[in-house]
Amino acid sequence: MGTDAPPVRRRILEAAFDAFLARGVSATSIHDLKRDTGISGGALAHHFPAKRDLILAVLAEPVAAALMETWIAPLERAADTRTGVAAIFQGLIADLSARGHVLGCPLHTLASEIAGQDTRYADNVRNLYERWRQVLTRKIEADQAAGRLPPSPADELALFIIATYSGAMGLARSVQQVEPLAVCAATLDGLLSPS
Repeated sequence: MGTDAPPVRRRILEAAFDAFLARGVSATSIHDLKRDTGISGGALAHHFPAKRDLILAVLAEPVAAALMETWIAPLERAADTRTGVAAIFQGLIADLSARGHVLGCPLHTLASEIAGQDTRYADNVRNLYERWRQVLTRKIEADQAAGRLPPSPADELALFIIATYSGAMGLARSVQQVEPLAVCAATLDGLLSPS
């Protein structure tokens, strides 16, 4: 293996993340991952003794990183909620349009399949959603304090934004079109406009 090759554990996680999004967790076998990575069963078992361990690691690492990159960091950098949410949706729409294929929100896609199967999965999923909601809530509260948004339960508005995005991504994946994202982005923009 050359010095530029990613470490084995990271290769496994990247392959599992891609396979779980494209094929689903249940439809992805350990054999599939060995084939996709070219890694032996022994090396895979060394890092992830059971598929459950691999699923938890995918949630904790690539899924959490995707959430940070797509939503949390852009929101934290944004001047306000409206600007941040609009930029996030515009970026996703441009990226998905260029790709020509919609895989969906990594967190929602995996959560919808696995959360009811194991309490540790559900706890990890809940923690990721709660982190996301907290960042949105803080941004909304700052907008309310500055008079950019009317007083209302900020945590409920945050949950509404997350649910809108998750639903739009799920529908976009189902129809393989970005239109649901564009429509929801426009509606959210109106909702988050200063009154």
